[in-house]
Amino acid sequence: MSLTKVSYSMITGAPLNVKDFGAVGDGVTDDTAAIQAAINYANDGGQVFFPKGNYSVSEIYFAKTYQTIVFDQAQLTANSNASLGAVVHIKGRQCTFYNLFVVGSYKTNYDAAIKWYATSPSVYPGYVKLYNVQVNDAVVGILYGAFTSPVNAPVSENSIIGYTTRGVIKPIYTNQPNGFLFMTNCVLDCQKYEWDIYNPGYFDYANAVCIQNHECLLSISNSELVKAASALGWGIINRSKLKLSAVTAEIAAPNFFIGNPVVGSTAPYSEININGYYCHFWNNATDAFFECEAGPNKIFADNLKYEKGAGASGTGKGLIDTGTSSQVVARFSNCHFKNQVATAILAPDTNGYYTQSDVRISSSYLEDTANSYNTPLSMSDDNGASYFQLQDITKYDVVAGGPNASASIVASGATDFANAVELTSTDATSLTVATKINIEGAIRANQRMAVLQFSMKVLAGTVQFYGAVDALYYDDNGVFISSQSMGANGVVGPFTSISGAQGYVTVRRTLNVPVNASQIAMRFSISTYAQTWRIGNIKVY
Repeated sequence: MSLTKVSYSMITGAPLNVKDFGAVGDGVTDDTAAIQAAINYANDGGQVFFPKGNYSVSEIYFAKTYQTIVFDQAQLTANSNASLGAVVHIKGRQCTFYNLFVVGSYKTNYDAAIKWYATSPSVYPGYVKLYNVQVNDAVVGILYGAFTSPVNAPVSENSIIGYTTRGVIKPIYTNQPNGFLFMTNCVLDCQKYEWDIYNPGYFDYANAVCIQNHECLLSISNSELVKAASALGWGIINRSKLKLSAVTAEIAAPNFFIGNPVVGSTAPYSEININGYYCHFWNNATDAFFECEAGPNKIFADNLKYEKGAGASGTGKGLIDTGTSSQVVARFSNCHFKNQVATAILAPDTNGYYTQSDVRISSSYLEDTANSYNTPLSMSDDNGASYFQLQDITKYDVVAGGPNASASIVASGATDFANAVELTSTDATSLTVATKINIEGAIRANQRMAVLQFSMKVLAGTVQFYGAVDALYYDDNGVFISSQSMGANGVVGPFTSISGAQGYVTVRRTLNVPVNASQIAMRFSISTYAQTWRIGNIKVY
């Protein structure tokens, strides 16, 4: 008696062919029930086999343990218009998938093509391996965890070896407390391709991101990131812990957006570790390579190289924009920044402010083809201290100018404004004051950049500021060299007025220091209204 297909599928240990359970694989027939029946029938430790075909499904679940799932030139194609979590749900432990191929069909009603998540603290998919995964035409390729209210569980020891996307807005999105995921040999492509044909108007490059890591320890190696068609948005959003090794990026947008403002997230800070990262497509002229937001941020990079394209070469934004971050700690070694303006290694936010930063650069160099120089970057002094560590400047040589203006060095009576410079104006007129600071030793000529910080405090009433702040450079003998505007369009800070009740406002600006400069003056050309205010807390870093 010969075995039928059905009886063969019932032999203990034999692979279960989904077609034995009624799946057709013609791309038209709904194969959801047949495929789910095969998966459910397989024992823990069993095998499920998908022969060549296009299997139209709504959503299927893999919830058992030790299963092996093999796709032989087979694909799963989303067919539902209902709001669903994913085409493929991975919930079982210690399962192995080979050649999984999911097509999202440009449908926006699915959260993701693949959703990999825990259902309780004790029921979670760990020790799962995916080999050679492909996802096309989806909003999210792999959702690791959940968009909201993820279960805190050890979804860990999971790995993806080979993952390619095409037409996927977010190839990998993680939000899994206590989660660990390791990925290698991936091509994470978040470009539009045929979206405008099949779902016009939905794909927005501002929201397309190669990697979005909200909460997870995510490690990606030997991979390529692709977002070359648009400079909008970012290439990577990281709000947890991310490690990148041997990564090539074709990203025209700012490459990194980091910080952790997510409500309910347990990630205490954003941390990025880089060991080999090369981007030669960066072409955004208005934003920095690393943009920071709320919370402390840490960046540790070795062998990072970027090259600014024609649209961004020579522009002021550079390596780090400290944004609204409470603190930025960064270490860069063996790095190469090409077509980067020397003054913009540490860039302010749109209001010209810096956060408290500790940025150190060693064994690296800056290449500016527009100005024909290669500058070694070792941001430390002869004793190894960082150039970006704040350094107090204690010498105030004050020169007053302008009608009805006066200036003198006085003791403020407050510890944060000791030895501050007090300025007064007797009526609504212009007050121009130059406060000269000896910065010899604080800025080395071959660095050609620095940051100047000062604080303003109102002693009486409210002061309206409608003016500019300039930096004036002098040589060792006090001879004037050049000047530089310190504010965006000449405007000081993100305020129009401050009062005594507000305490003081701190302003920081990037400086392009001439190679022969050793002294600097701050010149304030500011209109006030018969009030008294004070400049102090002057530092260079």
